[in-house]
Formats: sequence, C-alpha cells, structure tokens
Amino acid sequence: MRSITIKRVNYTLFLTISCVVSHFTVLSASGQALPNRTGLKVGFNLAKFTVSQPIEARLENQSIPAFHVGAFHRHWLSKRVALQSELLYSLKGAQFTQPTGSYVQYAHYLNGVLLANYLIGERIAVEVGPEIGYLLGGNSRVIDLSNRVDVGVDVGLRYSLSKYVDLGLRYSFGLSQVASYQSITSTGVTQGETALRNRVAMLSLGYLF
Repeated sequence: MRSITIKRVNYTLFLTISCVVSHFTVLSASGQALPNRTGLKVGFNLAKFTVSQPIEARLENQSIPAFHVGAFHRHWLSKRVALQSELLYSLKGAQFTQPTGSYVQYAHYLNGVLLANYLIGERIAVEVGPEIGYLLGGNSRVIDLSNRVDVGVDVGLRYSLSKYVDLGLRYSFGLSQVASYQSITSTGVTQGETALRNRVAMLSLGYLF
C-alpha cells in the first residue's frame, strides 16, 4: 500500500512539472521577457495536519500559527510568464488536544519550490507548482514524524505593492504521508492506521533586489 502511495505522489509531481515546462515552452516566445529578479521573503504560516480518517475522539487536531523565511529567484520568460524558484525554511505542525492537556507538534522543513507565475493584470499573478520538503527535525510528543520527505503542490496569488515589494497568499497541499497514528475510539477499539499530511496557508511579504 505504501509503494502504491509513493508511486502516486511521484506520478503527480512528474505530471505537474511536465505541465509547467510545456506551458513555458509554448509561451516563452510570446513577447519580450521582463528583467529577472532575486529577493528575500518572510511570512506567516497557519499549519495543520489532514487525516485519512478521524483520529480518536479524545484527540483533536487543530491549526497552529507558524512562520517561513527564505529566498527566491524570478526568471521571466515573457511579459506575463515567469518561473520562480524558492528555498524556504518553513515551520509546520499542528496542535493536539486531549483530556490531559494540549500538545503542539512542531515540524521544521527545508522546502524547495518551483512555481509557474502568470500575470492576470499589471500587479496580480497566479502561482502554481510543486514543492519538495525535507524534515530537519521536530518534537514527537504525540506523533512520530517517520517520513522526512514531503512532496506537495502549492497554489496562490501574488500582488505587487511596488517595484520592490510583493504580497503573496498561498496554500500548500501536502501529498506525502509524513506521519501515521494508531487511531483508537473512545471505547478503546482500534480503528487502524491514520495517515497525516501537511496543510499550510501562507501569507508572505517579499522584497526584490
């Protein structure tokens, strides 16, 4: 079952990258490209885990506030199309609430992101592309983070506040099973293994050089 899931994730990632590359190949000649830019970004994360089936009734999964910081390079292929690569540190995780108290599960990731940017106006761009994360570490008070590699897809919008400042809103859909949990009902009946995947809403402020 695990091998099937890995094959599905790899196929999704391959298909996403293929679509991005083919789209750029067609549009790269459609107008003079804008100057390439490099920049830094920092922002707010609202992170949690999504589960394949309900976790035990006594354990509630909630979002936590976190952050991200890193660098990016925007390579313009035409007046409207760009390829943006990013290297980010991103704090993810979730809060689990039990009758005995609340516990925050932190996960520290180094993420590589490749985004297709398409301008739909003078200041607004749509962003979509794959993300690959490597788990640097984290606490394991509730969940054992057994998978260090996290593959996902990012979708978002970017608004240019000025020539040097961008505001971005993005949602990251994790496709990989980053952890598992043995789900138990309130009556003590084991329901089986529950797969956990990352979900992160991101609000970013970028500065371009």
